[in-house]
Amino acid sequence: MRKKSINAICMSRLYEERGIFLPISLFFFTVIFVICFIAVSSFKNDVNYHAYQINGLRYSFLLNTGTYEAIRLADAGLYRETNGEWLYYNGKIKYEIIPEGEGVYRITLKITTDQTVRESLITYSAAKKKVMSSTENL
Repeated sequence: MRKKSINAICMSRLYEERGIFLPISLFFFTVIFVICFIAVSSFKNDVNYHAYQINGLRYSFLLNTGTYEAIRLADAGLYRETNGEWLYYNGKIKYEIIPEGEGVYRITLKITTDQTVRESLITYSAAKKKVMSSTENL
């Protein structure tokens, strides 16, 4: 009887598996790949959502600041149409203030951020010191 070497014994056991190792390893790598792909997709959705929220906060800040400044100008007593632009670190506001009667002003704000351009129309009564109406075009 001939003796087999250790290397021959190991190789014979490896060949006795009859090719089951490759399909199992491919299955596990596929599962891991799918899990990683789902995680990356979820992360990208989170990044997009947070960018959308930050842009909304920027717009809200610019709308509030622009409205406050335009009302301050209207309270100073404008007698003719006034327009201009305010620049901020996160966007710009183009404004137009039009007197419409006895202490009533129509204020148009065009707010531009790095991602959106929106317009807001405000009717303000300086005599009553309050906003009569406000509409936003998204």
